[in-house]
Amino acid sequence: MLRRSFDVYTEGADAVPPAGPVLIAARHYHHLYDACVFLATLPRPLSFVVALDWVDRPALRRLMEWACRTARWPVVLRSEALRDPMARAHRHRSAYSAAEVPAYLRRAVADTVGLLVQGRAVVVFPEGYPNIDPVYSPKGPAASSFVPFRPGFARFVILAERAARQPIPIVPAGLHYSFAGRRAAVWLRFGGPWYVPRAAWSCSRAEQAEIIRRFIAAIESEVQALSHP
Repeated sequence: MLRRSFDVYTEGADAVPPAGPVLIAARHYHHLYDACVFLATLPRPLSFVVALDWVDRPALRRLMEWACRTARWPVVLRSEALRDPMARAHRHRSAYSAAEVPAYLRRAVADTVGLLVQGRAVVVFPEGYPNIDPVYSPKGPAASSFVPFRPGFARFVILAERAARQPIPIVPAGLHYSFAGRRAAVWLRFGGPWYVPRAAWSCSRAEQAEIIRRFIAAIESEVQALSHP
C-alpha cells in the first residue's frame, strides 16, 4: 500500500539489531503511514504501542482491541484526549472513558515490558500525537512541529532491563515526508543505539530523576535532528 504512493528512503537501518530486545523511539508525523514505513522497512516483527482513545463506537472498539491483541500491540489511552474539551470538540464521543486510563496504562506497561523481555522489537512514538491526524492533535500539520517526549518509553526499558538483567538498546528514529511532485516521499533515518546510564542506579532518587530526564531530552533532540530534511 505504501509503495504504491510513496518513494521510501532509509538510512542507518543497521542500527536496529536483527534479533533481541530493542525499543525504537520514533517521531510521529502521520497517523497511518508512520507504522507502514517501519513495517515496509525493517525485516523483523514489530510491535507498536498504540492509542485507541480516538475510537468512537463500541463495535470498532472491540475490533481494534482484538486486532491489537492479535498483533501483540500494547494499547494506551491518552488522558488529555479524553478530558480536554478542545480535543473532545474535534471528534465524536469516545468509546472509552477517562476512568479507564490507569488500567490501560498498567496493562500497556506489563505488555511492553513482557515483549522486550521476550526479545521483541517495540516501536514507541513518545510525542503521543502525529502531525497529520483525522482527529485532534495538539501539534498542527507543520512538518517542523514537535511536542515534548513523554517519559514512558524510558520507563519501559528500565523495567525490562531489571526483569531481563541485561541492557536494552533504545534506537532513535526520525521521519521526514515530502508531498511535492507526483509521488510523495518519506525518509526514515535511524541513529545509533542509546542505553540507560548505569550511573542512575547509584544515585539518590532526585539525582536519578535528573539523569533520566537528561537522557530522554538527548534522545528527543536526536529524533528531531533525524527528522529534518
